[in-house]
Amino acid sequence: MDLTVREVMKIDVFSNAKLVAGAQGLDRVVRIANIAETPEVASWMKGGELLITGGYFFKDSPELRKQIIYELAAKGVAALALRSGKYFEQAPADMIIYANEVGLPLMELPADVPYMDLMLPIFETVINNQYHLLKKSEDIHHALLNVVLAGKGIDSICVALGELINHPVILVNAEGNLLTDSSLVCSKEDVINEHSRKLIKIFRENRKQLAGLQPHIVHHITKNAIPMPWRLVVVPVEAAGIINGYLIIEETEGLLDQQEIIAVERASTIFALELLKSRASIETEKQIRGELLDYLIHGNISNTEAVMRWASNLDFDLLSEGVVFYVAIDSFEEYLLQDDVQDDDNKVSDFKSKVYKVVNDYFFDYPSGILTMVKSNCLIGLINVDSQDKDAWKLLQQRLSRLLSEINSQMEKRITVSIGVGNAFIGVRNVRSSFNDARSAFKIGHFLYGGGNLTFFNELGSYVVLYELKDSAVMAPFVKEILGNVMSHDEKKQSELFRTLQEYFRLNCNIKQTADSLFIHKNSVIYRLKQIESLTGRDLSKGSDCFDLQLGVKLMQVLRSYEYPAIR
Repeated sequence: MDLTVREVMKIDVFSNAKLVAGAQGLDRVVRIANIAETPEVASWMKGGELLITGGYFFKDSPELRKQIIYELAAKGVAALALRSGKYFEQAPADMIIYANEVGLPLMELPADVPYMDLMLPIFETVINNQYHLLKKSEDIHHALLNVVLAGKGIDSICVALGELINHPVILVNAEGNLLTDSSLVCSKEDVINEHSRKLIKIFRENRKQLAGLQPHIVHHITKNAIPMPWRLVVVPVEAAGIINGYLIIEETEGLLDQQEIIAVERASTIFALELLKSRASIETEKQIRGELLDYLIHGNISNTEAVMRWASNLDFDLLSEGVVFYVAIDSFEEYLLQDDVQDDDNKVSDFKSKVYKVVNDYFFDYPSGILTMVKSNCLIGLINVDSQDKDAWKLLQQRLSRLLSEINSQMEKRITVSIGVGNAFIGVRNVRSSFNDARSAFKIGHFLYGGGNLTFFNELGSYVVLYELKDSAVMAPFVKEILGNVMSHDEKKQSELFRTLQEYFRLNCNIKQTADSLFIHKNSVIYRLKQIESLTGRDLSKGSDCFDLQLGVKLMQVLRSYEYPAIR
């Protein structure tokens, strides 16, 4: 418990003291008592002092009295006590005015009490309070440590801390995902309550500003927000030199006192140890999961039952339908040729670590779990998904889309990352096939659409075959024969015949929808199609001619992506 000026005035030896100014500062904390008898006294102060003076050095100077009052207040001095006697019978009126202006408590003390009798009770009280605080600090540390030694984990530590400070406590990771919540654990509910949801939202909105805070120290963060202002206590939790999370407490029921602050700071170190232990466990499981996935993709599977048991021990279901996805840097070979990348072996390693962390954060609560592994320039993931369940498939698409955006937002500007997703499969021996599909989807997606794309193999259709034929000697001549005149016309006349044909086929030969897509009248579409028929010598109403033109359009897209010079 802190000793305040108000409490000092209740000590017996101060019972005859009279407060004459600065009543608004009575709750200032007194950390030590001292004597002030020189004009330079303010330069020695560190804050929290109760200064006792006879006033000799400022008795003849109102200007010096003003200066002293203002300087002491600026230094955070708790109070100034003027001992009456030889130089002052009572505090000068000007000092009372100045002290009231700055909120510095000013007392009048009787002349017959020795300095030491005034100072000793303050020393004794401060020391006793510090001892009590130290003892309480040890009790807090032991209480939290006992929870850890009992092997109860971060949930129980969070509950114990919440009980010690009588405030709800949440712990989030560096990205703002909830790790534990004292109120959630106590209520045994599965849904985050609105209070915790609000704190997580505030943290995420202010994450960048909180990134530089000193670890294991209480930081008071306030903001006059709409509709309600908020006041948070935030403590970064650091383990092995990395910020692993943040303790967050909302001071809704009043500010935390000194004992509660000690409890929170002690708890942050306990959490750090527990998270470090958890990380070691996760790293071990990560390695085992990666080994399983690597075996499923590249191994010679002779005993499927053993593999199924291996997966079951990791709480992963290989009996259900699954899908493999492939995450990698676009144009990785070109990236490696950059001078700073060649000179820094850690760049690729940092990329893989960052991607691995983001992927696992985005899928940590995925219904069926995830297997991941990092290989050379890519990350490979395996998850369960029912391809016939539209909601499950939509959830997967949303997760991967958000994941891709998050990864690319963290990358250097000169590089992008893409994701390829393989076909769904059933059966241990078919994981390899889905992996090959995912890798092909990554390559073809980048080939056709550029970097930073999410491509599903089952949506590529005939492009899978056409991509494999991109180096064929007959492809370019075929395209030139079918669409050469159309491309020349577009180049010379600045027309959009090729684009019109693309949209026409994309929209299943629907003239009205094609017109709407191109923002032109449907008669214009009809006119352009007739021009195309005239230039190509093909009749769109004939099946074989229409097929040739559709094939030509797709081949043109492949060749353009491949930057084929004969078609440019």
